[in-house]
Amino acid sequence: MKILVPSDGSDLALDAVRHALYLQRCGLQASFVLATAQEPTLVYEMILAPAAEVCRSPSSSMRRWIDGVFS
Repeated sequence: MKILVPSDGSDLALDAVRHALYLQRCGLQASFVLATAQEPTLVYEMILAPAAEVCRSPSSSMRRWIDGVFS
């Protein structure tokens, strides 16, 4: 079984990830697919972003968030 877990970095999304992990620890045989959706980034947002790294590689910021969840 695959479970789709939406994640947007919010507290509720973090709760959803924790609950999915809890279900797996309780014996549910499942794998997870983490999904996030966001509006397209506009050019001026990329220019004004405080951390250009986030704009260049949003997957790395998501990876740091996921690593924080599992640590």
